[in-house]
Amino acid sequence: MIKIITRSDDAGSSKGANQAIFEAVNHPFVKNISMMAPGHYIEEAAQYLKDKKHICLGMHFTMNAEWDNVKWGPVSPAEDVGAMLDASGNFLAEPKLSSANGVTIEMIRKEWNAQLDRLTRLGLDIRYADSHMFPEIAFEGLDDEMSRWIQEKGLVDHRYFYNILPQIDDISQKAGLFEKVLSQTAPGQYFYLTHPAVPTQDMYLTGNSGNKTENIVSHREKDYQFIISEAAVKLCEKYDAVTIRYDEADASAGDKDSGRKWLQA
Repeated sequence: MIKIITRSDDAGSSKGANQAIFEAVNHPFVKNISMMAPGHYIEEAAQYLKDKKHICLGMHFTMNAEWDNVKWGPVSPAEDVGAMLDASGNFLAEPKLSSANGVTIEMIRKEWNAQLDRLTRLGLDIRYADSHMFPEIAFEGLDDEMSRWIQEKGLVDHRYFYNILPQIDDISQKAGLFEKVLSQTAPGQYFYLTHPAVPTQDMYLTGNSGNKTENIVSHREKDYQFIISEAAVKLCEKYDAVTIRYDEADASAGDKDSGRKWLQA
């Protein structure tokens, strides 16, 4: 059997992301939703998702704000994490925290705690933790510290589950590719990530010099259409594939640094 950990990110980041995710959780394909605590629409996301017990909810560690025209800042007091912020009090655009700029592990842990506290106060049953754009890869020792923090909180650590489904970035974008991938994939446990969104007005505020707005909107709308499609479900049935939650998955020590390898490939 092929098992696929299906995860959709950025709940709470925008109206467009929320609308797409709210529909997706009423379809059987996506089993895990990552919540962005500093997002401007996290309360809306929590109100809808907190009672969806069939979905595994996670904390999406957020320590950067990558778009030019949409920004978010820390959940903890700005004065406690000032080295992580720009002059406007928002997170830096790049997920590259630096001890040379005064960022400390203690500071980062304080923000992690604040983000988890916000999500739990909103009534969310957080089962796992992952990270937005992998800042732990750029900060020496942060990946191990993150794993220790996750273990302390009794959550599932995303670090052990990045056995990537082949052609992960193109599956939702190219007709027929999902069937080709499933037909050629050996039995085992894999990971599949999407960033679904519908093209709401706030999605047209996203973008930066390296990622144009129209590309973001198009890609995320295709992600959305794919994960709610009956065709994706039927293909899983055809090729003996099931989509699973993090708390149903098997952690693999062999996958510990697979996320790093995926990004660096």
